[in-house]
Amino acid sequence: MKKSILLLGMMAFVITPLFTSCEKDPDPLEVVSIMSGTIDLAGATAAENVDVDEDIVITFNKKVTESLVASSIELSASAEVTITTDVNNNVVTISHPTLDPGTNFTLTIKNTLTADDGGKFDEFTITFKTYGKGIVTPPQAAHLVAYWLFDGNTNPYVGSFTTAYEKVSYTADREGFESSALSFGGAASAGTGDLVEITYADGLISPSMTISVWFKVDAADYDGSRFMFGLGVERGYFMELGSGAISWMKLATCHKVNPDPMTHFYGTAWTDPNGDGSVGGQTIYDYSGSISDLVCDGDWHQLIMTFDASTSIKTIYLDGAMLMQVDIDYDTTEWSLKDIEVNEMSATGLVKNLALGFACSKTSTSTDWANYTTAQNTYKGLMDDFRIFDIALTSAEVTTLYNAEK
Repeated sequence: MKKSILLLGMMAFVITPLFTSCEKDPDPLEVVSIMSGTIDLAGATAAENVDVDEDIVITFNKKVTESLVASSIELSASAEVTITTDVNNNVVTISHPTLDPGTNFTLTIKNTLTADDGGKFDEFTITFKTYGKGIVTPPQAAHLVAYWLFDGNTNPYVGSFTTAYEKVSYTADREGFESSALSFGGAASAGTGDLVEITYADGLISPSMTISVWFKVDAADYDGSRFMFGLGVERGYFMELGSGAISWMKLATCHKVNPDPMTHFYGTAWTDPNGDGSVGGQTIYDYSGSISDLVCDGDWHQLIMTFDASTSIKTIYLDGAMLMQVDIDYDTTEWSLKDIEVNEMSATGLVKNLALGFACSKTSTSTDWANYTTAQNTYKGLMDDFRIFDIALTSAEVTTLYNAEK
């Protein structure tokens, strides 16, 4: 029996696997921490009491593309803050000018930033609040020519002024923020009292002007009168708190006589609220009551003086309320007092620096009864938020400023 053999031919197929060239995307760039000193700005809640001068340090999970950092990070409040950035591998340090105290800031890292290996970044935003009381934008802000916060230094917040001399301590302000107000200790002997001097410059005195200051005093320190501040004493302006537990105060201002029928050239308005309530002549309004009870209650108070050269009306306010108002152009037969000016006529030894804590510069000798080297009546008490405007604020604007700052 013949057998048939069926041979099954096996066709061999060579199967070549196909591989797609797709490398794995690099891990994303992420923030590890954002620190300002010891404060974590990237915590679960918005950080507070952040130092106004401390650098901000951002640590990422890996190296960042340095060329993209500057354009990818923004710091802003009401406006963008100018910052500089320094990159060291995965750490970015942000330096900035002194930030406004008591202010909410936003830090944004844009998604334009990438890791050095190409890793992408999702936009990241945090907010934080700086240490201190917030900055008040006052009425007539365009006419605010000088403003000192006294937050740990005597640098001006508004204006270009330099400190010529400083001998003073720092203490808590009226909101309890430390090192945010000046503390004057009076004088142990003549020529030793605490004093801050601001070098004379435009803006410290103007034809029309407003001076605003916060202060706190103790009646026990006032068995005699003390000068709170001044520029040239009676030749410019000065503020004096009276003796007898502050039973009176004086805010004198020097004015150009115009016209000048009696060739006086300059006159001083010795405006002194004393609580007697008497009116008539130059006095339009005078508070009736105890000055001591108003200012010696252990609290902070705001003092404001305004002078309008167009009307010759000078007004003193305490805590937003009128304390005294005078028309210093009342007697036009002889005294026509107009613009506030420094009287340098026949002046010997006059130094025009603004003094905080006394009536004039410690080197000024033009007024013998206000000579720092021989007097002991330097200011004793606290001081904060010293403002000068080159315009007279209205009564409504004074109240608005007080309500905003109190």
